[in-house]
Amino acid sequence: MSRSDLTGFPRPVPIWRLIALRVYAPASNVRYYSTSSTYADIDAVNMAVSFRAPANGRVRVRLNAYCWVEMWNSAQMGWGLRLGTTDVATAGFLMVRGQGYTGQGIATNSMMSVSLQVAGLPSGGPVTLKWSHASNQTTGLTYGNTFAGPGQNNYPPAIMEVWEAP
Repeated sequence: MSRSDLTGFPRPVPIWRLIALRVYAPASNVRYYSTSSTYADIDAVNMAVSFRAPANGRVRVRLNAYCWVEMWNSAQMGWGLRLGTTDVATAGFLMVRGQGYTGQGIATNSMMSVSLQVAGLPSGGPVTLKWSHASNQTTGLTYGNTFAGPGQNNYPPAIMEVWEAP
C-alpha cells in the first residue's frame, strides 16, 4: 500500500458526549403495552429524560428495554420519542411476529436497543423527551409490550441515553 492510498486517513471521529441518562428500575416488574397504531407515551413520568439541549439542537437517543410482542397474526411493535404531544422521532416497527400463524397465539421476545436522531431542539433550552410506542394491529389479542424491572432474576431496567450529536 502506498502512502497516497492513505490520504485523509485516519479521519477525525466525531465527539459524542453523554448529556443525560435515565435508568428506570422499579422495585418490581412493570409491563406497558400498546394496542394502538398511533404512537403514545409509554409512561410520561418514569420513561422520560430531561436535559439541556446542546447548542446545535441535535441529540441521539438510545432506548434499551426488554420487549415482548403478543400476536395472533402477523404484527409489529415500534418505539419513538415525543416532545410534549409531538412525535419527534420514530424507529418504525422493530419487532415482527411472523405471518402464517393465524389462530396460534405466539409471542416473540427480546432485549431491544434502538438509536434515534432528534434535531431542531431549542439551543441550550430545557427538554424532556418521552419514550413512546405503537402496534400496527389493534384487533384481537394483538399488542406490543415493553418491560422495566429491577434486574437480577426479573426484567432488566429500561434505559434512555441522550448523546450530543455532532
